[in-house]
Amino acid sequence: MRGRHAARRRHHDRRDRPRRAAFRRGAERLARRGVGATVVDVRTVAPLDLAGIAEAPATTGTVLVVDEAPAPCSAASEIVARLLMTEAVRPAGIRQLNALPVPALFSPVLQREVFPRPDAIERHAIALRDERS
Repeated sequence: MRGRHAARRRHHDRRDRPRRAAFRRGAERLARRGVGATVVDVRTVAPLDLAGIAEAPATTGTVLVVDEAPAPCSAASEIVARLLMTEAVRPAGIRQLNALPVPALFSPVLQREVFPRPDAIERHAIALRDERS
């Protein structure tokens, strides 16, 4: 069985969950700054489509893995580990951005502070690009 992912270059999908929309908006902010970004929406983690995910950093050698879960034991941590183990990307070319490690929140105001926001995505991607320059 193969895992599934969807590479989104146009960054809009009406089926986006609200927090995933932040990933799309982060890519749009990067585009306004002249930084190209491909949003790879991982649809399944078991099985994980590592070959498909590894296509994204193949051209630039960089990848920012963003996940709405806290880092310990997250899908992002697994993706980062596998990309490094298979040498799809070098350690200097990868970053991970996760939600803060706090219990689940029901307040939308607090959720905006806990989950990765477009400005944080933009900041991390720019820092990754600048480190590589």
